[in-house]
Amino acid sequence: MKRALSPRTIERSKIQAAIRRIFEDSRRNYGSPRIHKELVKQGFQCSETRWKD
Repeated sequence: MKRALSPRTIERSKIQAAIRRIFEDSRRNYGSPRIHKELVKQGFQCSETRWKD
């Protein structure tokens, strides 16, 4: 029997999908500071170091 996904894992997958979308929408020009600004603008609450790994 598998464990249910943790809330942090679910949030991480949402953030990763948003990062990919932002990066592709910027034609692969945005770096981590701009991506972080876009994430905050979209309502994600995370530090740049949390998703940068």
